[in-house]
Amino acid sequence: MNRDCRKIAENLIAIVENIIPESQKKEIQDHLAACPRCNRLVKNFTRTWEELSVPEKRGPSEEFWPGLVAKIQAAEEPPLREKIIIGFKDSLRPVAVGLVLLFGILFGYQLGNMRQRETVPSEMLSVYAEQYVEEFLDFPEGSVGDFYTQYKIQNQQEVP
Repeated sequence: MNRDCRKIAENLIAIVENIIPESQKKEIQDHLAACPRCNRLVKNFTRTWEELSVPEKRGPSEEFWPGLVAKIQAAEEPPLREKIIIGFKDSLRPVAVGLVLLFGILFGYQLGNMRQRETVPSEMLSVYAEQYVEEFLDFPEGSVGDFYTQYKIQNQQEVP
């Protein structure tokens, strides 16, 4: 890199901003016309410098204003009529919970006092019981099933 190329590289900002002294302008222009490498460097730097000098437009997104308006409207106090309705609902909520609990208690009481109805005939129960009890009697001797079906509890502390 010769002395003129180094001078261009050191003064790139001044060249792009056009703040170089008049005495050096002619010398720099002659060098840029003769040196394609420096000419390309100045053009690329000028393009980059111009892109950086344009301030980026910043502002709120398109969703900002409708969202802000919705938040403001939500924060505003409701009219008197709505306040009355809200207060009425708030006072009825404990009453409704109490009624549901009372209904549950009374319903449970009625269920407990109902007589047990025989829904399955006794003949069917005996056939059902015989069929399944026989399966419990057919465990191989010494198996876990045999142990539990043949186990006799002497006192409550022996419960397996």
